[in-house]
Amino acid sequence: MKILKYTKYKSNQYKLLLENNEEIVLYDEIILKYELLITKKIKNINVIIEDNKYLESYYLLLKKLNRKQLSVKEARNYLKLNGYTDYSVIDRLVKEKYLDDEKYLSSYINTQVKLKVVGPDKIINDLIKLGFSEEDIKNKIYNIDNDIWFNKINKYLDNKIKINKKYSNNTLKQKLLLDLINKGFYKEDIVECLNKKKLNDDYEILIKDYERISKVLKRKYTGIEYKNKLKQKLITKGYSLNDINKVINE
Repeated sequence: MKILKYTKYKSNQYKLLLENNEEIVLYDEIILKYELLITKKIKNINVIIEDNKYLESYYLLLKKLNRKQLSVKEARNYLKLNGYTDYSVIDRLVKEKYLDDEKYLSSYINTQVKLKVVGPDKIINDLIKLGFSEEDIKNKIYNIDNDIWFNKINKYLDNKIKINKKYSNNTLKQKLLLDLINKGFYKEDIVECLNKKKLNDDYEILIKDYERISKVLKRKYTGIEYKNKLKQKLITKGYSLNDINKVINE
């Protein structure tokens, strides 16, 4: 099929007008590879289009990699998301060092450790989802000094304890424990740090909860039933029975 006209389309692409008035857009690499400028003919348009599609996926992924580092698995998913099923372009990008799982793994862990409040368990699980082997991840994670994880836990605990105006000490401990477990820190490490913390006096918080809850309960209950309901509510919030009785009897 004859090529009637070439028109510059984008930086490395041309629009070709064919003799059947069909227009196709090809990368300059394809035009040079098949000597289209010389022959001014396309012999096997399907082969050329497939070859061009390969380059299309290459530049799409390269553009993404210039904005954000990806793992090989993420790169495959990105191609699939954009409708490409030929993943051979990934081999080229690996060879050209645009995709480097070893470098990505080290960089990801370093970023998480330095900038995020996350523990080893979450980092391991997140990296497994990104396609890395558990063994490779743990080889790097277990080389990190334990003091780094303890420092993160202690900093988080100190901040939350300092600003707490809402929870009883018992409830606060349980909440902080669950929060840090969800962030990927190990339970035994959290408990060890928590046990060394001196918590603020929660008596003022108890007074506030007492006033708020008693106001609601007084609308429905009186006498012993009211006191029992009030105690139950306050106990579930983590206050000691001695402190509750002290407040009620004041």
